[in-house]
Amino acid sequence: MKKFLFVFVLLISGTNLYSQCVGNCTTVTGTIQDSSTQLWVNAIVTATIIPPFGNPSQLLNNGVPINDPSNIFITDSSGTFTFSLDNNSLVSPAGSQWKFNICPNATVAVCTAITVGISGTTMDISSQINSFILPPIVNAAPTIYRAYSDTEAKAGQGAVYWRVNDNTLRGCPLTLCNGSGWTGIGGGGGGGGSNSAPPQFGVQYASNGIGGFAAINPPATPSGILQLIGYVPTGSTIAPATYPPGLNTRTVTGTTDTISTIDCNPTFVDYIGTASTSVTLPTPSSLGVTQCDLVGVNNTTGTLSTVTFTPTTWTCNGAANCQVAINNRFSLIPDPKGTTNWLLFTQPELTPPPVSNGFPASPQVGDIVRYNVNGDTAWDAVNYAQNVSGIYAVWGGAPIATGPMVTGLATLGSGSNVNPTATAGAGHTSTSAATASTSTVIGDTTGQNGNNSVTGMLAFYKWSFKFAAGNTTNVRYWMGLGSFNSSGTGNNTLAILGSTAYANDTPNKTTLGFRFSSTTDTVWQAVAAVAGGSQTISSTGVAIDTNPHVFEMATNITGTTITYYIDGTLVSTIFTNLPNPAAGANSWGNMFWSGDNKNTATAISGTLYSMQISLK
Repeated sequence: MKKFLFVFVLLISGTNLYSQCVGNCTTVTGTIQDSSTQLWVNAIVTATIIPPFGNPSQLLNNGVPINDPSNIFITDSSGTFTFSLDNNSLVSPAGSQWKFNICPNATVAVCTAITVGISGTTMDISSQINSFILPPIVNAAPTIYRAYSDTEAKAGQGAVYWRVNDNTLRGCPLTLCNGSGWTGIGGGGGGGGSNSAPPQFGVQYASNGIGGFAAINPPATPSGILQLIGYVPTGSTIAPATYPPGLNTRTVTGTTDTISTIDCNPTFVDYIGTASTSVTLPTPSSLGVTQCDLVGVNNTTGTLSTVTFTPTTWTCNGAANCQVAINNRFSLIPDPKGTTNWLLFTQPELTPPPVSNGFPASPQVGDIVRYNVNGDTAWDAVNYAQNVSGIYAVWGGAPIATGPMVTGLATLGSGSNVNPTATAGAGHTSTSAATASTSTVIGDTTGQNGNNSVTGMLAFYKWSFKFAAGNTTNVRYWMGLGSFNSSGTGNNTLAILGSTAYANDTPNKTTLGFRFSSTTDTVWQAVAAVAGGSQTISSTGVAIDTNPHVFEMATNITGTTITYYIDGTLVSTIFTNLPNPAAGANSWGNMFWSGDNKNTATAISGTLYSMQISLK
């Protein structure tokens, strides 16, 4: 086992070593620089008050005896000192002065002394001092033996000599250094008879428990790049080494992978296979890195190929596994809340997707480019005619619903209008009474055909809702797509508005959308749930407030992944507990938003600006 001894020397400069003035005081400063322009760094400046000649009376500052007649200061790295001294012009009896004794951080026979009368609020005495001081003249003596090389030097342990070939100080760490065994002191240098110039920087470390020092010489390249000194355990003793900054890269070409300790170094993991990749994800404790941070990218080239992380015992985003879509970067970290859960964050690559070569053979006037509608992860040219349904606020009246798969509009709560502004269109606010209720009390939803919803809950490109919450406490909001089926599974049989279904954190109702539930949630949650099954909840990290925000969901072309956005920023990705189209009417939904007051006597509100969905 290696042991390292680090010795730190702390030099405190620019410090007043004694208490300073109390009363009528003058801030006295000075920068000491002799006629050779040398700054006197770490010089010792002593200030002593001198009473008036022939008057031995007690010196008083504003009637109070002078706190400390002597002050000592060490100049800082600029040769500067600062004292707070008693103002001689206000000290009684009159006629006192301050004597300054200045000693450089150099060997001199006599220090410089000057006497100055101090007055005013501040006073700079640099010129008075610098006109008296003289540059130190030190007569150095040849107090050390010299030789051209180590081969000429013989001595026992502790001896030193000066090697004149490269002007380095050499020391003997051995019982006897007879022409060899000498080592550099304070900068290194080669051993034996070598006269090559030593590096300007080096680090020594103890290679065993009792001595025997070895050196780490710095790398010569790359120029201008900071190098870090580190120690990488390998199961056996190993010397420390220098490491350049940045991430190592590990590429994965196969369809399986297992995260290892080295990936927490950190290493950038680049998945570049031709198909989806399944990754085994151990726990941080088994990796030996409790704060493991995994980063990488899904650069696979298969059609909609994914990278799926499956933890060995933990969960990932609260589920058994989690996915990274193609052309997405990712970061995986242990949940900071201390739970046994990995948090996966993804972000699309900055490189723009390619433009599809599948342009229509006979383009039509008004064709537009839309992303990935052909499932090719590219920009595709399509006809502008498309299915769009929406709920829109109308100034001066109730909201209206329009578009295919919309059969009217149901509203809940008393309504009021929000005037349009330069940054937002008209809004419609729904407000409840201040009466406790176990059902939803405000909201809007598109209608159904009497027995069930009419929109396929995965048959859309994007759902978008501009909304402003009216409350942040004693409130629960749901929004998105919710299923109604009078003969369906679970709470799909309950109405979307005015029932207990969405007055619950777990509605047992097929749902895609967002939830905020005070006392349960501190931020908006992304949710996917199946009636009669379970629900996936993923934190968006976005706190609730009462400003308008745009909430959005988007599907991939195969309907296997839902991405969630707030104000245009990707906040979550869910691919579990999605509605199953094979479930028929249990997988059909209505556009909606709702609110309940969590059975408290609280009047709650919410404002709809617009909600729309583009259908596949």
